[in-house]
Amino acid sequence: MLLSHASNNRLTRTEIRNLAPNQNPRTIAAAITKLVSSREIRDAGNGEVALTPPGQQRILNVILPKYTKFE
Repeated sequence: MLLSHASNNRLTRTEIRNLAPNQNPRTIAAAITKLVSSREIRDAGNGEVALTPPGQQRILNVILPKYTKFE
């Protein structure tokens, strides 16, 4: 979600840690590793990670509907 709101859908790992201060750095690193292996984000160089088209689709079709569902 953080990457989808970032400029150019990119953030450095440091920026991600700063935006999620209550998360353990190991948890953030594990999440990044999992998302890279599932090709939802990619290493963009210079310490940045970028959201990929499959990652954008997952946010739009899976994650957002969970939080916008009205019952």
